[in-house]
Amino acid sequence: MISKDMRIEDAIKTNPNIIDILIDLKIDFCCKGYKNISEIALEKKLDLDSLVNLLNKQENIDNKLDDILKMDKDDLLDYIIDACFIKEIKLLNELDLLLQKLIKVHFDPHGEDLLKIYDLFSLLKKVLIIHFTKEEKIDFRILRRNEKIDVESLIKDHEYIGELLNKLEMLTNGYVSPSDGCETYVYTFKLLKELSISVKEHIFLENSILYK
Repeated sequence: MISKDMRIEDAIKTNPNIIDILIDLKIDFCCKGYKNISEIALEKKLDLDSLVNLLNKQENIDNKLDDILKMDKDDLLDYIIDACFIKEIKLLNELDLLLQKLIKVHFDPHGEDLLKIYDLFSLLKKVLIIHFTKEEKIDFRILRRNEKIDVESLIKDHEYIGELLNKLEMLTNGYVSPSDGCETYVYTFKLLKELSISVKEHIFLENSILYK
């Protein structure tokens, strides 16, 4: 049972499926998981009892995170590298080509918006690839030796990544393509949303599980 005094990260551990609700309500679960539900309700100007009831009504069916949350440290590190990093880098590369295509095909009348989106996406791609590489080649190796890492610095990186993702969501109107957008336009925005959710979920695993 989820309560108003429960931290967001603990509520997710109770029922990982509430992530869908948190995403819809634009509640930051990846970098602000340490906050309790009552704090979040106050910040988002949501009715606390209604929010708690909504979270508790979410069906607690099988979710991929159930097994992931039970992993030991080394297995979780392997999962983040072999599943999250690989998937997200693949998405970044595919999206890079798709956004370039959209700019060429839809410059009139959406060129200005698409250039802003691509500029922000390019920054996000650069930041993520550098961050993934440093984690895999430096920080995760230190963790495997049971030595201390600079968690504060990593969390700051995560917060910056979260800010970039939030800005990208705003620029894309919540990943909704224009009414005159073609199938490629729709597909590209769908992949942008998929990337955002994947990155936020894996940051949650690091902030709320791995770095505890």
